[in-house]
Amino acid sequence: MIYTKNEKMDPLTFKNKTCLRHIFALCLFTAATVIGCAGQQLVEYPKPYDSPQRALNIIESNAVSDTITATAKIEIMEQGSRYVFKAALMLKRPGSLRLELMPLIGPPDLFVSIDNGEMRIFIPAKKSFYTGQATAQNIARFLHVFVDGNELISIMMGVPPCSANPCRLLTGSMEEKLYRIDQHREDGKTLSFWIDPLTDTVVRGSLNQYKNKYYEAFFDKYTTLDGKHMPQCVTITGRNTSSMKIRYSAIKTILNDSDSFALRIPDGITPIPLDGQPN
Repeated sequence: MIYTKNEKMDPLTFKNKTCLRHIFALCLFTAATVIGCAGQQLVEYPKPYDSPQRALNIIESNAVSDTITATAKIEIMEQGSRYVFKAALMLKRPGSLRLELMPLIGPPDLFVSIDNGEMRIFIPAKKSFYTGQATAQNIARFLHVFVDGNELISIMMGVPPCSANPCRLLTGSMEEKLYRIDQHREDGKTLSFWIDPLTDTVVRGSLNQYKNKYYEAFFDKYTTLDGKHMPQCVTITGRNTSSMKIRYSAIKTILNDSDSFALRIPDGITPIPLDGQPN
């Protein structure tokens, strides 16, 4: 029925027409939604790990445990200045490192070793040899990142770091598509890292105490060595604006060679102690 401008529509008729319009609009929306989703594949993401400890166990089982050697390009940023080095390195968890930094042209100008908690530094141009504990303070003097020895080596291999400080609380939760683990330590610091459940690899990590950030690390371009995960790119940012970026190449595992890590003190050179010196 058509109503003229001066005629009034029956209230019941008006209500029925309004209801029909709502139903028609709903049908159109439902049809559009079905058509829009028909060409898309729904992705089911893995469920969160049973527990944070279970996630840690999986990461550890997929981590390289053998000694590795590699060449690398290392970029160090410090107070707005950028330094680029070639490097030859050898790593083994939990606490062994041999690193030779070379300019793009010329012989090595810095040798670094960490073994059994001791750090050794040799600067050939100055004929200077330093020894001390592999503390974050000592490492920051030369590599410009505030990370202690064992943690640095784990980070360089894409594994959640081990610490001498006991963990008083371990928590885990999903954060968007990543699984976040927080290790709350007895010393008041919190180590956090984020795991990609699709690949069981660590993509990010950080160490904080309240609002004070000690370091943050990012991992990218994982490869496999004998079926184990190893990042080919690691970036570590320090407390201020300093950072160190490592791009690996020619990574391979070798037989354990524990005697080759610690630098030998050259003849005629007296080591300079690092411990106790001001930063």
